[in-house]
Amino acid sequence: MLLERFDLAETLADMPRVHERQALFERNHEGIRKFIATLVQKTKRWEAAALEQAAATGVVGQYLSDIAAHVMPDYDVLLESSMREYGQLFLQAAEVQRQATAEAAAVFIGPLSDFLSHMHDVDSLRQRQKRTAADHEMAMVKYARLSKRKLTEKARFEANAEVANARERHHHVSMDYHALLNDLQFNRMSGLVHCGLSLMHACGSSAEELRQLYARAGPFLQTVEGELVRTAAVVEAQQAEMEEVKARLIRDSAVLYHPDPDENEPFTEYRAPDLGLRSRAGHLFCRTRKVSKVSLWERVYAFVQAGALMLQYRAKSVPVEALFLWQAQSAENDEDDRRYCFEVSGPMAKRKVVLQAENPTEREEWMAALCNVAASLTPHDLDVRQAATAAARLPRTESAGSLGTAAAAAAADHSTDSLPLSVQSGGEQEMEEEAAAAAAAAAETLPWHGEKEPLY
Repeated sequence: MLLERFDLAETLADMPRVHERQALFERNHEGIRKFIATLVQKTKRWEAAALEQAAATGVVGQYLSDIAAHVMPDYDVLLESSMREYGQLFLQAAEVQRQATAEAAAVFIGPLSDFLSHMHDVDSLRQRQKRTAADHEMAMVKYARLSKRKLTEKARFEANAEVANARERHHHVSMDYHALLNDLQFNRMSGLVHCGLSLMHACGSSAEELRQLYARAGPFLQTVEGELVRTAAVVEAQQAEMEEVKARLIRDSAVLYHPDPDENEPFTEYRAPDLGLRSRAGHLFCRTRKVSKVSLWERVYAFVQAGALMLQYRAKSVPVEALFLWQAQSAENDEDDRRYCFEVSGPMAKRKVVLQAENPTEREEWMAALCNVAASLTPHDLDVRQAATAAARLPRTESAGSLGTAAAAAAADHSTDSLPLSVQSGGEQEMEEEAAAAAAAAAETLPWHGEKEPLY
């Protein structure tokens, strides 16, 4: 039995698909929590009704015993002995019912309540992850705002240390949280199945009729038991492997927490930029708007796909295209008092895209990758792009036969008209969201030049 689980190696990268999987797990577990809470309430009602039935059976048995002792005439031995025997049978049946109810409640309600308590622990760790994520985001914003002209060595060291500490805490808490979600995947399955299995065992031992039901369900229950044993062995091995992966990632990731590594500082890993890249992905700060001398920045996930620079904002579910890289150029940008800024411009965009990297190596690699992709695009790529844009401008009645192509081209045309901003008017934002849904289809019409990298 295969269980969907987190890959802890992706936790530090903080990629969008990690957020999507975490949100999916949290939605699933929230639904399970409501189901189990309702099931516990209904089972407690069943327990109370079963105990009431056992008490009523005991009252009948005691009444029959009292009749046999005080009401039946002494000469009617058969009637007196029959009433006494009936009373004892009812009392024994009541005791069996009480024991069966108590055993069933212990094996069914107890584990479910423990599972709900375990989910409360998951919620606590989830809140810790949110706090560490907010601390890391705040540290990154302060780090990005460091003045390039007024920066001192002390300020740089303190900013690096603050980001490293926040990133390390967030990484550790996120790995613990994702590992706990992985465990909850198994506990969710095994907890409910095992509770039902235990309840069937308890019911099977309470009376002959229930034992017959248990006998009929025997092969199925044996199959479930065997599957649980095998799954438990697999999960135990996965948990051991996961602990090893956590230890290795913590050890290997220590040098990756610093946003601006220096070859002269301990606990950091400096590397020279790779200028031969033809694909790049990662988080950047993007200047979304500049009013007078005030710039607005937002942290986005950027990647290169099908000859275009794509940006995914935190508030949006799909990435949007910043610009098509035909004859695009990249250069350093000194317009803002921020370090490691660079710009991307080209004939396919009305305005340049200004981005900020974490360190010089990252900036050089981004600039080189974008220029390499731009150099790899051919006139045929531009023709395909322009044809898709022209098809998008056709009326709906004329393009109904090729709705998918027109929608995709409309997304491409919209993305070349203006740089998407995080703060837009309502109409523009709706148009952008509709166009972004078809951006992937437009990308498929362009041949890929260079090494193809996954979306995230």
